[in-house]
Amino acid sequence: MSFDPQKAIKEQAEAKRSQSWFLTKAHEFTQAHNRLKHTVHTAWRYPLPPWGRFLMGCFYFSIPVTGGYYLMSKTVSKSEETMHQRLGSGVDGEGGKIQGIGQHAVIKDQSGERVEKVGAGGWGGGVHLANSDERTQDVNRINLERFLRKQRKLKAKREREAQKKVEEA
Repeated sequence: MSFDPQKAIKEQAEAKRSQSWFLTKAHEFTQAHNRLKHTVHTAWRYPLPPWGRFLMGCFYFSIPVTGGYYLMSKTVSKSEETMHQRLGSGVDGEGGKIQGIGQHAVIKDQSGERVEKVGAGGWGGGVHLANSDERTQDVNRINLERFLRKQRKLKAKREREAQKKVEEA
C-alpha cells in the first residue's frame, strides 16, 4: 500500500464536514448544483432557433427587472411607513397625500386638492430654508428632540461603560 496525499486530504475534509451540519448541507448543495449545471450544459445542449434565443433573452431580461421592481416597491412602502411614523398620518393628521411636481406641491386631503409653491422662487430659484410654517417647525422640533434624547442616552451609556472600566482597573 502506498500513501496517497490527495486521498488523505479528501478524508480530512470529509471528517471536518461531518462535524458541522451547516458544512455538510453546503457541500451537498454544491454537489447538487454542479450536477444540475453539468446536465444543463451537456444533456440539454442543442442550438436554439432565432425565436428560442429571443424568448430566452426575454426570460433572462425579465428576471432582474421583476426582482428590481419588487425590491423598489418594498423600499417605497417602507419609506412611506417611516414617513408616516415621523410626520403623522398626512397633512395636519387628516390622512392626506402630498405629491411633488417641479417647484409645486399638490396636496390632496379631505377638503380637496390645493397647490402650494415650494422654495423661494425668483431668479436662480434659491430655497429659503429658514421659512417654514408652524407645522413644519413643530415636526422639526420634535425630530430634533428625539435625536438629542437618543444622543444623551448614548453618551450616558458610554460614560457608564468608561466609568465601569476605570473601576475594574
